[in-house]
Amino acid sequence: MTDRHVRRIVDRTPSRGVRQVAPGVIEIVAYAGRGAMLAWLAAIAILIAVGQQILFGSGAITNRVLGLLGHGVLWGPVGTDIGYRECQRIVDFYPGCHPDITPRAYHFDVILPLQIANGTVGETLFALLFMLAPFVYLLFWRHPPPLRLDGNRRVIYGWRPARLFGLIPGRLYLASVDHTLMDRQLRRYDALAGGTESGPILLDLQDMSDPARQRTFKVGPYASLPGEAPAAKMWARAKIVFGVDPEGTASQFPRAFHLPWWQRTSLLGMRRLPTGIEAEVTGRLDQSV
Repeated sequence: MTDRHVRRIVDRTPSRGVRQVAPGVIEIVAYAGRGAMLAWLAAIAILIAVGQQILFGSGAITNRVLGLLGHGVLWGPVGTDIGYRECQRIVDFYPGCHPDITPRAYHFDVILPLQIANGTVGETLFALLFMLAPFVYLLFWRHPPPLRLDGNRRVIYGWRPARLFGLIPGRLYLASVDHTLMDRQLRRYDALAGGTESGPILLDLQDMSDPARQRTFKVGPYASLPGEAPAAKMWARAKIVFGVDPEGTASQFPRAFHLPWWQRTSLLGMRRLPTGIEAEVTGRLDQSV
């Protein structure tokens, strides 16, 4: 394969999910799974449901959840809130009712004590936590660190972050392209792309200080929209860096990842490979010689 042919292959393919980090070295995005997309779908569904309740209905969301926030304080009493109107009309409807009671007083001085007494406050708090969970996930989830392909040394390596608050340290896993690299595709149907090519590529990398310790890494985006490269094509494109001209090939890739919008919502950003990982890779390679 000539250098001109390699450049032509790179130029004709989309760049999402692959970036250049150094001459001859690129990174490919790790498979993030369905979590972010499912959280977005759940968040959108919750917003639609809450909006419908506010505009068109009453029920549990209006009377319990919004009631704790002072339902009616900003927009006035809702015509479907029969309990509030009855509290104004019938003095002994609930303890504390009287004709001049305000919506705020009705919910905080009358309804809230009743909910505390009958235990529905716990149900309301659970409903609040349930509705907020997708938004919290989207703000604080972390994209897995990418895998790095070193075309000059013909190795690929990844990092498993520390777990249990650092009690289990992070580990380096790598594989030689010429000898030990194994990859296979996990095919999954992708409703967005309308095909079965969206499954990630599975790479079996080893901890060279303990060859018996092996970890499977996943690369490739989820999901591929029509016209975008699925994981298999992205992986085939990334491996071009192991060809005849690693530096020239790597220079054709962008300097930053271009990820789908549902993978760019975290306030914490994407995990990066640790500083000094190049030196650790060099040490592992020297030990294996």
